Amino acid sequence: MVTLQQKGLTRNKRGSLSDYPSIIIMIFGGATVLIIAAMLITNIKSGFSAAGLDVAAFNDLEAVWTTFDYSMSFLIIAFMGATVIGAAYVDTSPVFFVFSVLLLGITILVASQISNVFAAVATSGELSVAAGSFPISVWIMANLPVILLGGAVLTTIVLYAKLRSPL
Repeated sequence: MVTLQQKGLTRNKRGSLSDYPSIIIMIFGGATVLIIAAMLITNIKSGFSAAGLDVAAFNDLEAVWTTFDYSMSFLIIAFMGATVIGAAYVDTSPVFFVFSVLLLGITILVASQISNVFAAVATSGELSVAAGSFPISVWIMANLPVILLGGAVLTTIVLYAKLRSPL
């Protein structure tokens, strides 16, 4: 019987600068889904209310939207923290620093474009009303390139400035 590890489907994943494109995708997807879900819940609630049905459950859901908003900040801190901690376990040659900086530049450019796309989505039509319920998520997405740059600088420091001793 062939295991997943023998097929190469699993590997020992450790933190590096190549994790930041994945972080961008997860944060963008989470923030976008959050705003679209809020818009849908608001529209469904207004439909239920117009039909004379009970909307207490929708009111309870709207009361916990701040929890979802705080969860976005927690997720970005957790993803970056896991990457920085994982980078401490990688023994990296200084030769790869140039490639890391190149990857970082590309990642920051992509993050700025994704930030612009999110701003366009969050300010369009009904989504702008829903985005007003999530100020932390909107701020994170507006400042995504700067936040990723800070996390990448920490990761680079951990990757290339550590002592060559086993952890």
